Amino acid sequence: MLERLIFGEKIKYRVIRHLLYWILIFILLFLSTGFVPDLINIFLKRNLIHFIISLPLIYILTYYLFPQYFLKKKYHYFIIGYIIIILLHEELIRLFFYTKMEPIFFSSEFPQNLNPLKVIDKKKNVQVVYSLVSLSRFILISTPILLIKLFKHWNKINIKNKELKRRNLENRMQLLRNQIHPHFLFNTLNNLYSLALEKSDKVPELIIKISDILRYMLKEHNKKIVTLKEELDIISTYINLEKLRYGKEFNIEINNEVKEIYHSIIKGPPLVLLTLVENAFKHGPGKSTHESWIKIDLKYKSGIFTFMVENSKEQDDNQNRKKNNGLGLKNLKATQELFFPNKHSLEIIDRNDTFKTILKINYSRDEYKMFNR
Repeated sequence: MLERLIFGEKIKYRVIRHLLYWILIFILLFLSTGFVPDLINIFLKRNLIHFIISLPLIYILTYYLFPQYFLKKKYHYFIIGYIIIILLHEELIRLFFYTKMEPIFFSSEFPQNLNPLKVIDKKKNVQVVYSLVSLSRFILISTPILLIKLFKHWNKINIKNKELKRRNLENRMQLLRNQIHPHFLFNTLNNLYSLALEKSDKVPELIIKISDILRYMLKEHNKKIVTLKEELDIISTYINLEKLRYGKEFNIEINNEVKEIYHSIIKGPPLVLLTLVENAFKHGPGKSTHESWIKIDLKYKSGIFTFMVENSKEQDDNQNRKKNNGLGLKNLKATQELFFPNKHSLEIIDRNDTFKTILKINYSRDEYKMFNR
């Protein structure tokens, strides 16, 4: 409610804001010297007329000069306009208020033959004091309004920039996921093609596993984030698919130390963890002529989620890896940088006979929640 009252653009909110502001200003600036009971009537009359004269000039300053010149960075025009408004205000106060209105309004408070206002107005030093008081009041009234307008303008620009940044990040993430999906599908179809050439009995079951993975990809395609449980389920399906292909030619070890309660709390962009597992199969069993192995470790401690994948590899795979530089890992790096800026790390350890990737994500801060709206 308070946010709508401060930033709402509906007429009722604007009217309430203006009324509250002017009531507050009137109390603070115009009635501060009117609490002496015998002088309340005099000060009410004087300050109310002063207030009415200042009001339209302040609105001209706030709703014309400020947006037309200050916000458009035409500061010299704004300063000139501000000075003109102040001079006009002083002239109206001096010519219209002090010389014409006050003698009429206060004639009953003073004898006709001794009207102190007329006597005072002839003294230049008192006129200077009047002008300074009038000027200070105008500045004190107008400055908070201009600051409020400036803050609201800054807040509006800030919200707009954040929304543009969020949409830009989402578009870039969508582009990265679109690159990951064909890459993953291409590798999977290669597996199917290899078994089809061998006329393997595993082909029907393999097709079912592939359909499960494709269903996941289509279902989660438009999701910004998925839970660890969802990602682990599809990883399990993918591992079973690869087991059908390689049989006993490789060993896989999975060590999941993440408590089940966190499986629905830990979240991230879809297919990221699967990409690491797929990469291990591609350069491990997929390139090995001997028995190979894959190790997968999951940990969650003190808000830090760690996902480690290590695989054996042939020594001659080093050159091939350097040439293609891993499209999947490139996309993964870019996705993590967009989704978890300054709160993740991806370590790649490439040895002669092993390849290891260690992804760490810091969930102790909540920037990633902006994508879960």
